[in-house]
Amino acid sequence: PPAIESDLTFSEFLQRGVASGKHLKLDFKQPDVVQDCLKMCQQYSDRFQGIWLNADILPGPGKEGMQPIFEADSFVKMCLDALPGACLSLGWCVDLGLAGPYEDYHVDEMFDVLSRNSLLEARLVIPVNLRLAIMNSESRPPLLRLLENTACELLLWTGFGEPPISYQDIQYARHMYYAVEPDDIEDDPDAPAQRSCYRDRVAFDVIVAQKWSVALKGAVTFRLYQGYNKSRKFFHTLASTLLLSRRPRQQQPHQFVSPSSSRLPHITTTGTVVAPAQ
Repeated sequence: PPAIESDLTFSEFLQRGVASGKHLKLDFKQPDVVQDCLKMCQQYSDRFQGIWLNADILPGPGKEGMQPIFEADSFVKMCLDALPGACLSLGWCVDLGLAGPYEDYHVDEMFDVLSRNSLLEARLVIPVNLRLAIMNSESRPPLLRLLENTACELLLWTGFGEPPISYQDIQYARHMYYAVEPDDIEDDPDAPAQRSCYRDRVAFDVIVAQKWSVALKGAVTFRLYQGYNKSRKFFHTLASTLLLSRRPRQQQPHQFVSPSSSRLPHITTTGTVVAPAQ
């Protein structure tokens, strides 16, 4: 991801995966290919060490109010019906340019999905963006509730094209989600001792900057990118509000404007066609 084209058919991809004897992870980006891919996976389901099925099923930071292309319950049902032994990976759609931290209502929506589909005690992965996961400076970040009340694992990731993360940010994430050690508990009686047991349920899939200068550049670039996008959204919203609030001009009596002479914008829409799995 985010590439949607390959020199391999899906069948060839599966055969090479079987030959490797490793785990298989499918990161779905279009709902219309899910059913066909799952059917093809059924004949190889016992040939992999494990199968992981991922999709972004809920609107997350920066995408509030937008409808994901996947319907959460439908995706979960298709996966469980076709491959009941597979591990689900259910995440949020995010826009890093406009995003803030993960909030309680994001977690509440995920709880609702897991509860409706009897997944609170199931083995599954919740992928979250590392930068957004550590934005919340509260002592108890909302995402921690998922570790406390479900059997899920958190996968903290950085995305394609995202600046490298610093090692200090990874350490900070560890401190937020599982860094309480026995020594720390002795020093601080109020420290939540149960957080130390989450160490085995938090994983990282990130690109780490090898030099502090690269990490600093990445952090500055990310902040500038967020500032630019938020400013652009603000001025776009302001301009739209001003245009909508303008009173329409009253047409002069007996004035006729022919359709051929009116200046109407020509709007062209384009789209990307994703071929179904073969």
